Amino acid sequence: MIHPDDQLNAASSWLKAVYENAAYQLELGYRRYDGSYHRFAVTGVRYVDADAGQPHWLIVSEPLRQAAPASGLQMPAVSAAGGGPGRP
Repeated sequence: MIHPDDQLNAASSWLKAVYENAAYQLELGYRRYDGSYHRFAVTGVRYVDADAGQPHWLIVSEPLRQAAPASGLQMPAVSAAGGGPGRP
């Protein structure tokens, strides 16, 4: 299910793409099985089946990575000698 705040934008983007036979791109929140919403980059591309001449849409949704909060981010220590984390 699309997040309620994104539904109008999703519907209008879809209708515009269909009407104009154009691709579309947008970001949407999808509800997961546990009720939480996660952001996705969504791309839709129209193509025509060469054999049957039927138009189809290919829709791809990719999860967006969430930025780590700056205050809670801890980087492992790296020695100046180049030993790496936990190595002398």
